[in-house]
Amino acid sequence: MNTAYIPSPDTIPAAWRWFQFLLLLTFPLHLLSVERQTMLMFMGGNLIATLCFMIALGLAVMIIVSGFRKKLLVTFAATVTLVYLMTFMRSWVRSSYLREFFNLGDLEVVTEYSPLIFFLVTLVLGVICVVWMLRLTAVALKNEESL
Repeated sequence: MNTAYIPSPDTIPAAWRWFQFLLLLTFPLHLLSVERQTMLMFMGGNLIATLCFMIALGLAVMIIVSGFRKKLLVTFAATVTLVYLMTFMRSWVRSSYLREFFNLGDLEVVTEYSPLIFFLVTLVLGVICVVWMLRLTAVALKNEESL
């Protein structure tokens, strides 16, 4: 029994229209909601932030154009890349807003190995589980074919 959701052909164009409308609505709102000094950082005040912003702006235009042309894979890839760039931009905006109260350079660096060890042990256990599941699946598929 297949329980996967399959959208009807009528809902796909409506979803595209909502995606395009919300993107066109939120993009200028985000640009207008940033304070002047932070905006100037993205307009040449910080070279890396400016390059990131220009690439993100190009990706946003690409998303809009490919969305209107209904190119799903291009839109998806550009959206994932844009979200990745937005994480950096969000960090710069946060640092800019908090510059009067907090600076990352003021923090003392303390070396902690226990989180690294925990991560590595969890990673190894996760890889072992995935390999085990893939082997079980391969054996089950081989037994199913032999019937």
